[in-house]
Amino acid sequence: MAAGHYVGRIGALAIALGVSSAITATCGMSVASADATAPEAPGATSASAPASAPGTTPSAGSASRRVGSPRSNPRRDVAVLGHADQASPAPGPAANRDASPHEQSPAPARSEAAPSRGTRVRARTDAAPRPATLPAPAASQTSSPVARASAAPATDPVTAFFSGVAALFNNQTPRLTPAQSSQAADGVISGQLNAVDPDSPYLSYAVTANPTRGSAVINADGTYTYTPNPSMAPAMGAAAMTDTFRVTVSDAPSGFAIHGLAGLVHLLSFGLFGERGDSSTATVTVTVAPFTPPNRVPTGTARITGTDAATGVVTGAVLGSDPDGDPLTYAGSATTGKGAVVVAPAGDFTYTPTDAARQAAAAAGATAAERSDTFTVTIDDGRGGTVALPVTVPIGAVSELSTFCGCTLMPADTVFHADVSTLPVLAKSDTWTDLLGGTLLAAWGGEPWMGVTAGMPVNVVGPDRPTETVIFNRGYSTSGPSIDSAPYAIPDYPLVEGMPGIPAWDRHLLVFQEGTCISQELYNVANGVEMPANSLADALGNAVYANLYGSAWIAEAGVRFDMSSPLYPAIGAANAARLPYLPLILRPDELERGSIDHMLGVTIAKDRGTGFTWPALAGDGTGTNPDGVPMGTVFRLRADFDVSDFDPATQVVLRALQQHGAVVYDSFNAGQDGMRLLAMSNGWTGTGYLTAQRELSTIPVGAFEAVDVLSIAADPSTGWMISSSA
Repeated sequence: MAAGHYVGRIGALAIALGVSSAITATCGMSVASADATAPEAPGATSASAPASAPGTTPSAGSASRRVGSPRSNPRRDVAVLGHADQASPAPGPAANRDASPHEQSPAPARSEAAPSRGTRVRARTDAAPRPATLPAPAASQTSSPVARASAAPATDPVTAFFSGVAALFNNQTPRLTPAQSSQAADGVISGQLNAVDPDSPYLSYAVTANPTRGSAVINADGTYTYTPNPSMAPAMGAAAMTDTFRVTVSDAPSGFAIHGLAGLVHLLSFGLFGERGDSSTATVTVTVAPFTPPNRVPTGTARITGTDAATGVVTGAVLGSDPDGDPLTYAGSATTGKGAVVVAPAGDFTYTPTDAARQAAAAAGATAAERSDTFTVTIDDGRGGTVALPVTVPIGAVSELSTFCGCTLMPADTVFHADVSTLPVLAKSDTWTDLLGGTLLAAWGGEPWMGVTAGMPVNVVGPDRPTETVIFNRGYSTSGPSIDSAPYAIPDYPLVEGMPGIPAWDRHLLVFQEGTCISQELYNVANGVEMPANSLADALGNAVYANLYGSAWIAEAGVRFDMSSPLYPAIGAANAARLPYLPLILRPDELERGSIDHMLGVTIAKDRGTGFTWPALAGDGTGTNPDGVPMGTVFRLRADFDVSDFDPATQVVLRALQQHGAVVYDSFNAGQDGMRLLAMSNGWTGTGYLTAQRELSTIPVGAFEAVDVLSIAADPSTGWMISSSA
């Protein structure tokens, strides 16, 4: 213990005896804190009420300390400052509360002629903020002669002086005589600590040993509240239960004082001998009669376990939890305005939308409210506790897949039409979205930029269109796995990627043949007669091609996809992932209809991708980053991304990204952020799609997550089929 602490105590003693003015100056600057003398409960927590000297404003935040005393023990459970000299009043609410300190009549044992304890506390203006103390009311008539004297303070200065000296050097130790007063219906016990200390205006209380079967709270007015654990009620049966806890009371907040001879010895020996005597500890025993704990209301959450694209049926379950461990039952509304629901007693539910609701959900411009329905499931604990849980389910659009030129673009049981909204997120999802950065990039149709139009044009020919042989010599070879050399039905003067002005970028040529439902896709095409040139070198090349091949089409790679077959084509490719374009492309009729029933396609920068994964069949071979995004990765817009504030046309695309996702099928120039959305460049009318482009281009890639579509693959070695349970 620091010697400075004891200098302060001796200085205070010297002041009281009028011995030395030099020590008086030293004493006025010394500050020490009080030690608790009672043992502590292991793992106890502490809290204290503010303390202040009489006539001062209390300050909050730190434990009170006595001038010239050892520093207070930091292990106290609860420190509550209250009045001394009187048995505790009736208990207050069962919660620890702050009380504003107020003055009492000055005790006769404290004279203004001597450096009183109150004066000492008030003089500590350089100390840290201390807990406020509550001045004690008049003493009980049964406590002690000094307590009785406090009811009529001495006015004789001489008597007051000697009484103050006596209180300073022979201060009495506070005592507790706890008494239980009442028990509430829920088992909560109230009682009084009945603290008695006739010559100390302020007291603090601390729980130094916690109860084992409940919890105890000490209030600032000296009352206590004991709350039994609810789990004790069934264990008690018809017998009463007892529990104990220990409370220490201290008059240290009242300032410096010597508690008799033992206290003087303790002071002069610097704590080696004697005892401080400023606190005592009592055991509080409570007897709890059999009680019934209050019933607590259950809680619950709902989850959707499956949706049927063909019927629109939604299955799910409500998961309830009861804090009292009561068994729960579930019940729900039988019908809603848009469908019917069956709720099983165990919480499982099945929702079936009406045909009208599904038609409305599929309509162009359908709102979020039209695409969902809500019903209520009631959770009951059987003891009067119930909670009504609203459950919101999606309304699936009509079961028929959309068509393009009378053809369904891939069967319903392929990954292109899969609902990926509930698939698990891949471990590298955050790594990949951070790597890609930027936003979704949406640009298609509209006015040409530098002579070319963004997006992918789709040419349509009839079933009787004559075919022609394409010359594959624009790559490194004239044959190979990327080249399907079968004849292609190509219209006269078709649109090539980048046109109608001049061709640009990868010069894809897509032709869809009605009747056969065959998507013909060529990569890096040229034609010396039917294609304009985009540069002088291109014009010279066209002249050479025209001279050698006339009006024949030349390409680097090509493939033919049967849109009615889920199987991989035997040969050919037109993009890095070897995926078909038509099932992934955003079409004008979809925004007009107000729904998209398939996966969309996106491209990423070459330096952000590495390798490939199903449903892709290959990668672009340029990526070297071990954390790069594999070609074929499917990104889903997070379900918590709010789409309600966007334009209706934009919402159509965003909802599709949440339900069907977007697959990486190709790449663009290195060094660019974001994911570029695949869309047709031709066929757009009006200006509504321009708003969608603008808003889609603000969607951050960070709002997406990569999902595990391989988990739903039926046979990834042969085709794009998904399992029936997906």
